[in-house]
Amino acid sequence: MLPFDSPPAFSVTEMLRLARETMEGSFPRVKVQGELTNVKNYGSGHVYFAMKDGGGVLECALFKGDASKVRFKIEHGLKVEATGRLTIYPAQGKFQLVVHSLEAAGLGELQRRFEELKARLLEEGLFQESRKRALPRFPLRLGVVTSPTGAVIQDILRVARRRWPLIQIILAPVKVQGEGAAAQIVAAIERMGRFGAADVLIVGRGGGSLEDLWAFNEEAVVRAVAASRIPVISAVGHETDFTLCDFAADWRAPTPSAAAERAVPDRQDYALRVRGLGDRMRRGVESEVRGLRLRVAGLERSHALGRPRDVVREKMQFVDDLAQRLGRGASEGLLRVRERLSRERARLQALSPEQVLARGYAFVEKLPEDFPVTGMAQVAPGDSVRLTLHDGRARARIEGVEPREILS
Repeated sequence: MLPFDSPPAFSVTEMLRLARETMEGSFPRVKVQGELTNVKNYGSGHVYFAMKDGGGVLECALFKGDASKVRFKIEHGLKVEATGRLTIYPAQGKFQLVVHSLEAAGLGELQRRFEELKARLLEEGLFQESRKRALPRFPLRLGVVTSPTGAVIQDILRVARRRWPLIQIILAPVKVQGEGAAAQIVAAIERMGRFGAADVLIVGRGGGSLEDLWAFNEEAVVRAVAASRIPVISAVGHETDFTLCDFAADWRAPTPSAAAERAVPDRQDYALRVRGLGDRMRRGVESEVRGLRLRVAGLERSHALGRPRDVVREKMQFVDDLAQRLGRGASEGLLRVRERLSRERARLQALSPEQVLARGYAFVEKLPEDFPVTGMAQVAPGDSVRLTLHDGRARARIEGVEPREILS
């Protein structure tokens, strides 16, 4: 027989509903820290996992919309901080945390350091576009600074050799995360530049959390990338991952495969270009040949090639006409020259000293100096002079001089 104050009986569904309402009303938003375990990724995009610490395990559900906002890979052993609401999943009677946001533990501090260093280097001018160099179009040697194991180097080798089989790839093996990784990366970049080992350099690794990629946010690594003597392609993480090396590099690739595609040319593209140029040259030559053939056909139909003797005779007649015109013009010109010479000769003869002497004048020279006497001041009584007449010469002596005033 039941006691009088026995509690009412609930169905399982009712009990779970009451418990769920109580749970969600009491804990609408909580933040829990722990280590990920039993991670399950479903094709629907939902992620189910558990969070644990030394004292217990909490089941969690992260649905597709919120899972797409997580910036790191959700994997076993990762320490995280989850924000969400506590609830009960009635179908299994399971107490769980429905996660709305998930961050790696310590992410806030790393993010702060990231932003502070980014702002300082940006103000310093380390990320300016004007500092970035063009990548060589046809590199002979491709340098790669990355881990010697894993998919990154294999992806780069596969893509680069497929695109340009002649490329020589030089690997500088380094740690890409953890203690000592930054120092190894810096040394590898400097070594590549010091020995001129490559024409272009890929620095990178695969994806991961902010902590995993942190070596590529270290100031020493960023400065080494910016100061590299060789143009640098940064290929750190996946397309959504950004590091400070991306800003300092000459070119940022979203993935290591994309870095290899950018670093080396594609032989198929250039083969198509060469074929295109060959086709253009062939068409040009064919067009020129067609034009020449049309000109030859026109010449074959022309009067000159049809009756060459007539053409020669016409040219000969034209030459004869020119010769006749030239001769006639020469004769007329010669006659005009002769008439002009006659007129000039007559003028010269009229001015000739001989003509003057023939009119009764004489040319007087003082002896023995033989200089012409042009005035009375040049002679005195007793001086000897020579007289040149139109028909001979005579000697005389000055008996006296009479100035012009006396003669007048």
